[in-house]
Amino acid sequence: MTAAMVLLVACGPGQICESDADRIAREQDQMRMLEQLRRNEQALASATAAATATAAASATAATSAAPNTTAAAAGSYSGTIKLGFDHPPFGPGNANLGGASAGIVCGKVTGAPPGGIIIDVTGGTGAPPSVNGPIGPDGAFILPFPINSYGPMEAKVSGVRTGAGTTLTGSIAPAKLEVGGGDDVACTP
Repeated sequence: MTAAMVLLVACGPGQICESDADRIAREQDQMRMLEQLRRNEQALASATAAATATAAASATAATSAAPNTTAAAAGSYSGTIKLGFDHPPFGPGNANLGGASAGIVCGKVTGAPPGGIIIDVTGGTGAPPSVNGPIGPDGAFILPFPINSYGPMEAKVSGVRTGAGTTLTGSIAPAKLEVGGGDDVACTP
């Protein structure tokens, strides 16, 4: 029984009895996921730079027009988040994440212009400690991430930024979900 357990533990992704083909496919999936994250971060950085330049120009114009005007305080946000999961065969956008399955966090932020969101993920599924990505013009976001086992997941918003890089204050109630076998659980903002 102990030998069987050792073999089961040693046969997971990155372990002793993983085949070369599985290792190569896993590593390629991880590289694609990292590349996608880099592209998302570059797009967010480009949007932030453009918004910062526009905001700076607007601030300069406002200061010239009304030098005694003070800037409005950054807004606060609220909203909702949900969790879901997708087991193979993966749905659109959930393949090549590098996990055995895909965890999904989604929701809608109100009181915030388009920008970025950071979500902390905890639990026993092997999810990354945090997930970040863009918030759309309507406040919606959907962020897939790799998971490797069944178990509890909890997601909570740890930060919201505008496209100009301003950090907003606010709170959104955390979401919890138990990942198990069987049917996928959809995540709809």
